[in-house]
Amino acid sequence: MAAVTQGNENAFQRLLHLHVDTINRFARRMIANSHEADDITQEAMLRLWQQAGKFDPQRSKLTTWLHRITRNLCIDHLRRNARFTRLDDSDNPITAISTSNAQTPSPETELESLDIKNRVQSALFDLPERQRSALVLSYYQQLSNMAVAEILDTSLSATESLLARARRNLKTKLEETHEQ
Repeated sequence: MAAVTQGNENAFQRLLHLHVDTINRFARRMIANSHEADDITQEAMLRLWQQAGKFDPQRSKLTTWLHRITRNLCIDHLRRNARFTRLDDSDNPITAISTSNAQTPSPETELESLDIKNRVQSALFDLPERQRSALVLSYYQQLSNMAVAEILDTSLSATESLLARARRNLKTKLEETHEQ
């Protein structure tokens, strides 16, 4: 980061290479549209370059700082587009079916797996933003509860309570969709 702060493009490229996929996966789990998540990822990486001098390694890890930037961009995006939810082709369940050649599961197994994935994703998007953020950061991004607390700017105990509520609400929403 010190080199990026000095304008070293090679150092920036190395950081980009290390973090862009993780940040993109996070944005895609927070935003329903993969094209818009890609835009958010690009903006987060641009901010890494432009605001490198604001990063303080004494206060947080770089991954925590990047997740916080990305989360804030996602929240801004969701607020701006609260009335609109679009799915693009890459989010379409029909085109999302894997076509891997290595031990391809049966079509029934693949459709069942896709159905579960879609139900979880839908239930996740129905959660309040803070609960969704906490779950995505903790389970999908595999960050520690302490890192999640730092990104959400809350205490560790509040984060643990938030995660417990989020799991409970997610379970309820999944049970509701399963009964339908």
